[in-house]
Amino acid sequence: MFTHWTREAKFIHDIARLEAAELNHSLCGTEHLLLAILRSGDNLANHALRELALDYMTVKKTLEELHPPDRTGQTDQAEAAEKKETVKLSQHFKTVIEDLQWQSVVRPEHLLQTLIAGKEGPDSYRALEILENLSVSARDVRKELDRAIEENKDDFSKAEDSYFEELEKARDKEAKEKLELARLQEEVKEEEKKKRRRARLLKPLSIEECFAPDTRALISDAIALAEELGADEVDSEHFLLALTRLTKSNASKILLRQGVTEEKIRTAITDTASDTRDESKELSFSHYALSVLRLSHRESQASNNTRLEADMILLGLLAEADCRAYKILAESAPNFDRLRLLLIDLREADQRDLHLKNREPLLLGKKDEFKVSPKLRKNLKRHLSDVAEETLKEAAQEAIRSGDRLINSKHLLLGVLHVKDPFMSGLFESLGINTKSVRDAIDAINTEAVRSRFDLPGSWQISLPVDDETNDLIASACKLAGSKDEKSVTVRHLATAIVDSESCAARQVLDVLRVDPEHLKALLAATGGA
Repeated sequence: MFTHWTREAKFIHDIARLEAAELNHSLCGTEHLLLAILRSGDNLANHALRELALDYMTVKKTLEELHPPDRTGQTDQAEAAEKKETVKLSQHFKTVIEDLQWQSVVRPEHLLQTLIAGKEGPDSYRALEILENLSVSARDVRKELDRAIEENKDDFSKAEDSYFEELEKARDKEAKEKLELARLQEEVKEEEKKKRRRARLLKPLSIEECFAPDTRALISDAIALAEELGADEVDSEHFLLALTRLTKSNASKILLRQGVTEEKIRTAITDTASDTRDESKELSFSHYALSVLRLSHRESQASNNTRLEADMILLGLLAEADCRAYKILAESAPNFDRLRLLLIDLREADQRDLHLKNREPLLLGKKDEFKVSPKLRKNLKRHLSDVAEETLKEAAQEAIRSGDRLINSKHLLLGVLHVKDPFMSGLFESLGINTKSVRDAIDAINTEAVRSRFDLPGSWQISLPVDDETNDLIASACKLAGSKDEKSVTVRHLATAIVDSESCAARQVLDVLRVDPEHLKALLAATGGA
């Protein structure tokens, strides 16, 4: 209702209601509007009234004499300001507002013009009644107001132009804000729509629940790429393209080494892309894409992985020989067996590094400067003799020589043979057991005993944890020393623990050498080695 009212006119309207509240009047009428104009400050309506010797206090006193408050006592200004909103407008005040609706812009002078244009008689405006009581006619007010408007016509025209410009700017700004808000809401709706579409695409896949987070991200990226490239369905080449963008995955690193880049795949896809895709049609997975996912899941199960990770998608692509991605890979990496082994090796190395990272090393040192770690000493029930500690050091050296990162019982057996102890050396030599024969037996059991996978430099910080089997053997040796009430764990105790264990790898070596365990155990019991 007040959108075309200027700030000064709105201010007069609010002051009128405040005047009614201060005077404890139940209705805000034209008499309060007259007081508000006299209280409004510098404007043409105020100037016209003051030229006729009318002032605020005189008009207010006359109003109180003609129309006293509804109840005795007056409220202060703070209470009146709170009460202002509850004061209702009189019918005459509403008529003034209605008469101003035709005005394009309502200013204080328009309010005064409409006020003095009221009808005369018993039902006339109270404002006119007050003016008449003060010997000021409506004609005098109109004449003075017209004169003031004529004198300020140029300023009035400029002010009106300025007002319309501000109004237009405000409307433009509001329209722009609405458009921007609508655009943002549309973008949010579109993004949610895409997410729902991709969720519906994944729903039919029976293996969806076993997808790892990186696999979910890869499939979502493949769907987005298929949409971007205008494909009719998500196919194997989109999986391959999404794999190249997973820069932290092992599959991406291998593809890059083979020269399979995103640009190369995009070129191959663009050559066969369709230009007549129906935008309204929802994407679906092609037969080859679903086959790749199933083959990848099978590869994951064969590797004893509970979740289907993104690296396995590459193995699925290599297994599906009829798909488009297989042909793209064949152009850059014809040796798929080598590609497969390289991926498996990288994955095993990552898992091994993760496993070792979570374990505290039990033997620390550089090269020949080995010492038993505090954790191992804490777990030992008995003190290790110098020769027993030397045996563990030799076992660590054997682990390094064979390329293992864990000291196992086979290394411990070789460590026992390396120790320069006359009693133990003579005992094993009498049975035809030496370092060479043990190593040959180990090679016969494990064809990959000497692996060249770890090319260790001389300055490498040795950090080799003992495996669970060897740790159990050391604990058995400690118990054996304790049962004999001996202060130190000797090499004899370590060798006896190996013979007593029927399932350890070192015992298998002795079985290959056809050593009678009972006979060896009896000899060890009769020997008082260090």
